[in-house]
Amino acid sequence: MRAPEQPNQASSGFRTGRICRFEQIEQRWLLSAMPIQVGAVYLETDIGADNSGDILEVTWEGGAPGTQLVGLTIDTDKIGDRPFFDTKSGGLGESEYADLQVLDNTGFSIVGSSVDDGGTTLTFTFSGFDAGEKLRFSVDVDEEGYPENNAIADGGEFAGSKLIATFTAPHYHDETDSDIFWNAYDAKLLESELNLPPRQASHHRRAFPRRPDGRRHLRYATNALADLD
Repeated sequence: MRAPEQPNQASSGFRTGRICRFEQIEQRWLLSAMPIQVGAVYLETDIGADNSGDILEVTWEGGAPGTQLVGLTIDTDKIGDRPFFDTKSGGLGESEYADLQVLDNTGFSIVGSSVDDGGTTLTFTFSGFDAGEKLRFSVDVDEEGYPENNAIADGGEFAGSKLIATFTAPHYHDETDSDIFWNAYDAKLLESELNLPPRQASHHRRAFPRRPDGRRHLRYATNALADLD
């Protein structure tokens, strides 16, 4: 009787062996990063003449190494009397006007900007806007009203407007998120630790000399903070 063949043994009598190989796998990237905090402060600067723009400051922190802020939109189209941008003479605005003016963009470039007179959307695109850097710009903001529009859009009236930010980073998908502006914001600002002026420091509702009509000149501020994970 013929003895049964042993496993892995060829008919020639030599045992065959298995060849073990290591299979190369894709490179792995650790995609854990600090959450992104982005914020903006709006300051109504009218002292009666309405011929200088209202000021906005924007900064951000966090993100993975190489993260940059590449796009920013401020959208004032909200429920109720809407603020709008008064950038040219003869439009919807009341009193004087002031076009968009960049006051400070140290450390990064503004690739493009867009705002329409009487419109509710203002946009920027950036290059090299890294964490901790700050954009400061001015533009006149008026408010819809009845029977006529209002040359002053204070913090409470600007509240509810949207701040929309887009970020990019190596090995990550681009991230876009939004938050709304709030009139009372110190608690949010303290939590975020962003380098932006608190409500008190911006002299919220500080009285200036009276107008000819007896009303006081007031200065206002409001703020938005968005947590982008």
